[in-house]
Amino acid sequence: MSVGITVIKRTNKEVIRVACSFQGVQCRKTLDLPGTRENLRYAERLRGEILRKIEHSTFRYDEYFPSPPKCKVFGHGKGKGSDVSIKQLQEGYRDRSKASLQPSTWSGYSKAINNVLISQFGHIQVGALSASTLREWIGRSRISGSAPRKPVGGYF
Repeated sequence: MSVGITVIKRTNKEVIRVACSFQGVQCRKTLDLPGTRENLRYAERLRGEILRKIEHSTFRYDEYFPSPPKCKVFGHGKGKGSDVSIKQLQEGYRDRSKASLQPSTWSGYSKAINNVLISQFGHIQVGALSASTLREWIGRSRISGSAPRKPVGGYF
């Protein structure tokens, strides 16, 4: 049996579980198929297809794993939260944090959110924001020293 393919024996039947990792999250799909040679080959091909799509950055979680909670984690799917933008999240955080922060701290955060984060990333959907996008932006910006590592004060 291949790595990432497991036959699970349940009380009344056998099923095949296909597993892989996407963006650091363990993803599993249970196929309602008995563990025959043909079905195991099918599961291996399915896992290979998923891994290829992950490698080429064309993988969409909801196409293979229709679990609504995890679809939202990756910004995929048609459920609630699948079309959330960075702007919506930043504005929500800004508005919620006003009551719990000192006025000077909130003012600094608000300026960073309004003038930098929303203008640079506000149009991006949550699931589409990647580490490489942030690295490119930090490389192009005039931020130096420890500022890129500081939360919000250094913009993150």
